[in-house]
Amino acid sequence: MRKILWTGLAAITLAAVTASPAAALNPRYLQGMNTNSAGNTLKYEGYQRIRNTNAYGLRWGLWYNRDARATCIGVTARDGYITEARRFDDADCLGPEDYSDDQAPRRY
Repeated sequence: MRKILWTGLAAITLAAVTASPAAALNPRYLQGMNTNSAGNTLKYEGYQRIRNTNAYGLRWGLWYNRDARATCIGVTARDGYITEARRFDDADCLGPEDYSDDQAPRRY
């Protein structure tokens, strides 16, 4: 009986943790989405659009959520669809506007 009770509590706890929107977003999930859907998904997950920046020869839209596992996410698009989405360093969301390629922000 105790084993069943502990198993049930563990399953409920795991479901609560994985259901938390801020902890669940994997930036690569956004790749291939149209830009409106990706923006809505990021807003739903608690992200705020911070700014655009140039890095690696691309224009990135940076989104920030201090409570998320991936606090700073950069997305780039072409023809209305997200072509790449990655984690960026927190400082990149809150740092200088543009980078030269030799000073580009760190990506994970």
